[in-house]
Amino acid sequence: MFNGRLRHYQVLIALNTLAICITDHLSVNKGDLYRKTCCAGLSSLNWWGIVNVNVYLPLDDRMKNISLAALILSTSLVALPVALAAQEADQAAAETQTADAADAKAQEKADKQAALVALRDALKTLRTTKSGDADAQALALVQSAADEGNKAAETGLAGYLISRDSEAAVALYEKAIASGNMNASFGLAREYWSGRNIEKDREKAASYMVQAVEQDNKNAIYTYASWLPLIDREGGAKAAISLLEDHADILDEEKVKPLMSAAKLKGDLDFGARADVAEWISDLPANQQDGERFSMIGKDKNLYVWLMQDVMANGGHYSGAQNGLLTSSTIRGFASLCADLDIADDCVRGPLNRQSARALSLALKDAAN
Repeated sequence: MFNGRLRHYQVLIALNTLAICITDHLSVNKGDLYRKTCCAGLSSLNWWGIVNVNVYLPLDDRMKNISLAALILSTSLVALPVALAAQEADQAAAETQTADAADAKAQEKADKQAALVALRDALKTLRTTKSGDADAQALALVQSAADEGNKAAETGLAGYLISRDSEAAVALYEKAIASGNMNASFGLAREYWSGRNIEKDREKAASYMVQAVEQDNKNAIYTYASWLPLIDREGGAKAAISLLEDHADILDEEKVKPLMSAAKLKGDLDFGARADVAEWISDLPANQQDGERFSMIGKDKNLYVWLMQDVMANGGHYSGAQNGLLTSSTIRGFASLCADLDIADDCVRGPLNRQSARALSLALKDAAN
């Protein structure tokens, strides 16, 4: 009796130990599915074995129960490889799906980047095609992007078309403006202002430029500030100054300074403003100074003369007052400077002629280099 009960316990302990070891192993390495499978076998073993021990069944019955529990456990263990294979297959499928998704995302990003590069190159092709038709493939790519609402493509295509089909270009500009493309407002405003490709209309130009200004387009603010004194001879200068001051926090100080000075000059011929412009130009690299001086001839001829009087005085060609007036001594100073630079023939049209002024500017730039 004692030996039978001992064998009973030995078998029971062995089976429990086996189940516990397998359960522990699976809990670490195989996950919840296998731990649950093994635990089911262990629970069956405990119910059939331990419970029946406590009721002191005959030894043969207890051994039968233990055998049954062992069978249940062994059946559970036999199922483990199948479950393991299924889980590993599921895990492999999930990993493959994750990898495929990552590859697809990376490919999508690469495709978008390639499309952006292609569009940028196509826009450059249109921009640099000054006459004739641009490359058909580049044109088609930009047209497609513009149809999809790409803002850069809209303005790029309109800029390309304006000298070839102005009606289509204006329609494209207006469509882009309606969708909130502030660069299109800026571009169409400049076209109406210059009148090179469409009929000049300063009122429309100002209206479109204001739309771009209201969206804080910095180039529009700079441009409109330079227009205001020309649009309104009396109040335009003050309006330009106010515009620049109101947007000072988003503007480039170096670009604002000459515009501010030019506006002041238009308003009241402020000699202090002229000094500001002269100081600003003197701070530029030597190879840029003459170009900036030349640009002033289109903004304020008195300012241009005032700046050139300083240049001529430094070169020993002028000894009069720096007053911005084209006096006889100033004209002689211009002639002397042109002769010294060996461009006398280019200056015969007079100091305020744009061709003469450009020739003088280029000669001074070459001399500075």
